[in-house]
Amino acid sequence: MGDANSSGVGGKFKGHQTQVELSIGRGGREIQFGLVMAYVPNQVQDIPLLVGRTPVFDEFQVIFEEFNNMFHLVPKEKSLK
Repeated sequence: MGDANSSGVGGKFKGHQTQVELSIGRGGREIQFGLVMAYVPNQVQDIPLLVGRTPVFDEFQVIFEEFNNMFHLVPKEKSLK
């Protein structure tokens, strides 16, 4: 879709914007987001890819349980406000 400069956990990088299929979960508890926009580095980097705020944080309350090595996604219509 085009070259772009972006930044992430590993700092700034040159890459390109494209669409990817996004699903999160396992064991029959997957959430399918369909096609989402992503920035992909032009060169392989020794850092993990991360999910950004869009669309996950737009649609879900995200709860991290560091002590359990888990996170929960609560649909925004069921979240506590």
